[in-house]
Amino acid sequence: MNEEIGDLKTKISFLFTYYANFGEKTNAKFLKSTKFHKMMHDSGVKDDSGLITSTNLDLLFFSETKHNSHITYDGFLNFLPKIAKEKYVEFPEFQAFKHLMDMNLGPLAMKLMKDSEMGEEKQQLLQEIDEVTIRVLEYVAPVLFKIYMVNFDSLSH
Repeated sequence: MNEEIGDLKTKISFLFTYYANFGEKTNAKFLKSTKFHKMMHDSGVKDDSGLITSTNLDLLFFSETKHNSHITYDGFLNFLPKIAKEKYVEFPEFQAFKHLMDMNLGPLAMKLMKDSEMGEEKQQLLQEIDEVTIRVLEYVAPVLFKIYMVNFDSLSH
């Protein structure tokens, strides 16, 4: 369950950063309304069904942001369940959010992580972090083992 929550957070964070940065490489704190619309279109949230239109999205967005043209990450997190409930009216709120992630935002995040320069950079960074972690552990493991043996192994006898 914790791994699933971590995966959701990673996808949501990546999408927010990707679209906040889209066309503005120095912006990672605010998602502008126009970029939010692009995300909703790219993910299939805004579609031909008529449930979620540009007008619906604007009303939801500006209601959430108190008429600001941008939203913070925390605001975005609070906003997603409202979008989900609007898109998937037939589901209870939690299931609507899960459906939004499974059908729209999750697949978009995975595609962008795989196909975008930003996604490739993130994957490279994670790989480098894993390699550094392994090297650090290889270096400190013998020392930690000695500390353990001196301080704790004698307690078990």
